[in-house]
Amino acid sequence: MQQIFKNIFPDLPGYSRIWIYSSDREITGTERIYVKEKLQEFVNGWAAHGKGLLAAADVLFDRFILLAVDEQKVRASGCSIDSSVRFIKELGGELNVDFFNRLKLYVVKDEEIKRIHIADLKLHENDLLFDPMIADLNDFRENWLIPVKESLLYKQMN
Repeated sequence: MQQIFKNIFPDLPGYSRIWIYSSDREITGTERIYVKEKLQEFVNGWAAHGKGLLAAADVLFDRFILLAVDEQKVRASGCSIDSSVRFIKELGGELNVDFFNRLKLYVVKDEEIKRIHIADLKLHENDLLFDPMIADLNDFRENWLIPVKESLLYKQMN
């Protein structure tokens, strides 16, 4: 699975900023097509102070929306970040999906992706975690799926 992450957004450098939104349910096949179209429209028009952002977006495992921006030429401003949050909230409203419940996490247990409450993280210490603390593309490519025991969230709970 980790190999998939190494190839995500190949046109963006590793220092690119990334936002990961996890859904409260699986996105269906027809929804996935719609979401990918809407994401492409959004990143094509995404701007900061009138300057277009070099950005990319995707859906992974029918549960995660990824937005990434190369901030070397144009930094994502507070307003542009707010616009992305509004966009994701509107998209969630259209699909009846919550992308903002930070108390729910995804783990891989027995090769199956499962959604758990953060309070149950200790019960999954031998599983893998889709780490929600990722901030840049390099970290995403190398460390998005990590053993629960190695995650900052797990360490903070102990």
